[in-house]
Amino acid sequence: MAFDQLLAERVRKLVENEKTIEKKMFGGVGFLINGNMACGVHGENLIVRVGKERYDEILTHPLARPFDMTGKPMTGWVEIIPTGTKRDVDLGGWVRTGMEYARTLPSKYSSLTLCKPYFFNLFCCFLHRRRVWSSLRLKEYVNEQQH
Repeated sequence: MAFDQLLAERVRKLVENEKTIEKKMFGGVGFLINGNMACGVHGENLIVRVGKERYDEILTHPLARPFDMTGKPMTGWVEIIPTGTKRDVDLGGWVRTGMEYARTLPSKYSSLTLCKPYFFNLFCCFLHRRRVWSSLRLKEYVNEQQH
C-alpha cells in the first residue's frame, strides 16, 4: 500500500530537530524515538501513539479513529483522517502528542546496542591490519625465496 508522501514530508519537517529515526513499516513510514514509535503515515492517514491512558479520551475527537490493520484495533494508537492534518498547526499538535508519549517509554536500545558500531569498526580494523600484516609477511617470504 502506498502512503501519502506529502504528509510524510510534512511530519519529517516537524521532527527534524528531534532525535528520531525514520523507518519504513506497515506499508508506510514510522518515526521512532529511542526505538519507540511516536507517529507515522499509513495510507493517507496519520498514525499517532497516544498510550492506553489517553486512548479513550482522544477517540472522542471527531477526526480520530482506532488504528486497525488486522481487524483488531490497537489500543493506544489512533489514526487521524486527512481532514485532521490539513493545517500545519493541527498536524503539529498530533505529532507533538505522539512524541511526548514516546518519550515517556523506556528506550529499546541498550548500551550494548549503541556500542555495536564501535566494536564492529574495531573488529574490521583488526581484520584489515591482520590481512595487511599477513600480506607483508607473505611478500617478505616470497622475496627471501627468490634471493
